[in-house]
Amino acid sequence: ARSGGSGAMTWYAAAMSLRADEMALTSRWRKSTCIEDILYLHSDHLMSLQLHNGKLISASADHTIRVTDVSGTSLREQANNFASSGAKSLSTGGALFVPRHSVTLTGHGDQVMHAHACDAGGGEDVLASCSADGTVGIWSLGESPVLLRLWPKMEAYCVQLDPTRLICGGEGTRPIAMYCTRSQTTSLLLRTGLTVDLPCSA
Repeated sequence: ARSGGSGAMTWYAAAMSLRADEMALTSRWRKSTCIEDILYLHSDHLMSLQLHNGKLISASADHTIRVTDVSGTSLREQANNFASSGAKSLSTGGALFVPRHSVTLTGHGDQVMHAHACDAGGGEDVLASCSADGTVGIWSLGESPVLLRLWPKMEAYCVQLDPTRLICGGEGTRPIAMYCTRSQTTSLLLRTGLTVDLPCSA
């Protein structure tokens, strides 16, 4: 495999280097040495996670969304203080570790299936969420996060948000709904690939 001149030797050396890197990374993951921080932010299953502008967006089956600042070293210092105090973590029957810079969003009546945040411009972050209760919510993530709007009977299992569109996906063969905030219309992206614009009645 190493015959064929210096070019072949270069490729062989590169392949061996990549293989060594892969084995080292695999070993680190198996030993859990890649894990930087372990957080227990919810009292039930996690449904989705997103890192956005230094914040961890977590949606949970406990009906809530948490927005946690994970930038800098403050979070690690708090976690270390929590651990050194002798307090047990939630996984061992103890208390829930709640960072100082963590905000809980409530408003859904059932498990939150998915949450997605984006930059809306002007330094403002907004977040979309969907719940097993059929609702879809839009939140402002300012200094005091607030629920801006809650749509009923959307029956979405996942959401995607950008400054001009909210896209919701349902279960099975249900169509994907795209709400355009500028034109105030809702598009149903059908399985056939056709798009039908509907007036937004919500």
